[in-house]
Amino acid sequence: MLEPAPLGPATHARVRRAARRRRHRTFLAVLAALAFVAAALGLRSATAHDPAPSADTLVLFDGRGSWTLLSTAGPDAQIVRFEFGDPGDLALVGDWDCDGIDGPGVFRPTTGEFFLRNDFRSGPGERRLVFGDPGDVPLVGDFDADGCDSVAVFRPREAKLYVRNTLTSGVAEYAFYFGDVGDDVFTGDFDGDGVDSFAIRRPDGSIIVGRTPETPTPATSFLFGNPGDAIFAGDWDGDGRDTVGVHRPSEGRVYLRNVNRSGFADLELYVGPAAQVMAVSGVDPEAIRGEPLPDPPPPPTRASTTQEETAAPDIPEGPPTDPEPPTPSPGDDPPAAEPPLETPAELVPSGPIVISGEDGVVVEGLEIANPDGRCVEITASTNVVIRDSKIGPCGTEAIYLSDVEGARIVDNTITDTGNGVLVHRSRSVVVDGNRFEHAGRNFVQFDKVNGPGSSISWNVGENALGASGAEDLISLFSSNGTPESPILVEGNRLRNGGPSNSGSGIMLGDGGGSHQVARGNRLVDPGQVGIGVAGGSSIRVLDNLVYSASHPWSNVGIYAMNFYDGCSDVEIAGNRVNWTSGSGYANGFWTDGSCSGLSEHDNDWNAGIGPEIY
Repeated sequence: MLEPAPLGPATHARVRRAARRRRHRTFLAVLAALAFVAAALGLRSATAHDPAPSADTLVLFDGRGSWTLLSTAGPDAQIVRFEFGDPGDLALVGDWDCDGIDGPGVFRPTTGEFFLRNDFRSGPGERRLVFGDPGDVPLVGDFDADGCDSVAVFRPREAKLYVRNTLTSGVAEYAFYFGDVGDDVFTGDFDGDGVDSFAIRRPDGSIIVGRTPETPTPATSFLFGNPGDAIFAGDWDGDGRDTVGVHRPSEGRVYLRNVNRSGFADLELYVGPAAQVMAVSGVDPEAIRGEPLPDPPPPPTRASTTQEETAAPDIPEGPPTDPEPPTPSPGDDPPAAEPPLETPAELVPSGPIVISGEDGVVVEGLEIANPDGRCVEITASTNVVIRDSKIGPCGTEAIYLSDVEGARIVDNTITDTGNGVLVHRSRSVVVDGNRFEHAGRNFVQFDKVNGPGSSISWNVGENALGASGAEDLISLFSSNGTPESPILVEGNRLRNGGPSNSGSGIMLGDGGGSHQVARGNRLVDPGQVGIGVAGGSSIRVLDNLVYSASHPWSNVGIYAMNFYDGCSDVEIAGNRVNWTSGSGYANGFWTDGSCSGLSEHDNDWNAGIGPEIY
């Protein structure tokens, strides 16, 4: 157990009291992948019913300045065509004049210019603004809840979002890292609360939805579509919630889903060789009286709109007896880590930061180093934010919190540390959207963290395989959420543990604890164990992907066992595991029956997954 150390000297640089920011919302306006082909149109529905009257419709862009607006996303749609933009422009849609009706726009990647119109008619742009760099991907949304859409850009080479709240030229009003290089980013109101959020689609087809700048924990993750599809979102059934759609250029078809879950499309439309397909809100279908839809060509063989399963690899048969149970005991102190990542030029160098007894402190935009001890130490404080910083090298913890009420640690890079983030005897702590590399014993450990509103989610972490001091990459020790707000460990991507024979990717219920959920995480070669339940009550292990090749320290993918004073109400469901033990046999799951009320169902313990899940 790591207890607070005596406070030492501190260098305070660019540390200020927190100012409450406005809650941000985005309006759906989604960019699909560009493919320069001639425009053509047809339509067919995979279902018999027409969309609801308030459902979104679609607009198509050919990549050369020609648009086609559908009166409705249904089989009886009529279309109107108009011209706007130049070849090479990227199309977008938004409510530019705050009247509740979308209009078209284009982003010129070569110049960083936006041109916007308030109606779907041919003509020049009615508004021009400059924002972004060449190569940026444009996004649209009502980011400050004022009823008017404005623009943002996603910079793929940085995996970073830049947001502006007014339709005027200028620099970003705020920016934050989101997703990873290679991800596609889009927006939508996925929970129907009137506040849109950012979402990503990874190259493997997995979709993660539900993130806002102020609440970066996404709501859910799932699979939909095939590689090469372009992602977007809209309210296809008029229920007030945005759900995903994909445009499949190879077929000239759009597949729309009415729920944000894995599964087949609820509506399938033939749209022809469009370059981009986008959702449109607020358009009166009765006002669109143009051409009827032409008949579509004979459809190709229908492809699955969920990811195809691949065959499980051949794994040697295991012995007839159960393996030895895992041992979540602490290991030795970590050795020195490798050199840190490259430092972004805009960060301000800082020595160690020590804060105690303050309210509303923000630490941001710093490069913090302390090779002899902790880099950031905050105790007996409230409403703490640590963001957009590079932390490391650090002799011990990168960030240590103790007796803190309310903290957000987001969008930091933590590298070359003896330990990552250690939170002791605190409440309502969020550690989301950070990057860890060679971060020592734990990427994140919650030790006696209690109450609602705590999360360790959407982080990315990696060590040197078999050459680190890692124990549990994420650890919940003697920590308790609430029934309404469990501690969430969600959407993390973790890779490479070992050589410890007691480490894991995620350890729940260690030292007891309650109301903990590990959901939608991706683990590759994480250590002796993938995900462990070592005790506690009301523990959920749901919809995770866990893979390990055979290593000397490899034991079991997921286990549940009572190591402490009780283990009850544990659910392990929907997980896909491909785990090979150190002895060379498949060992996806193990329990000794000591957790009462264990519900294990709908898992695939020999899943056809590999290291590509990371």
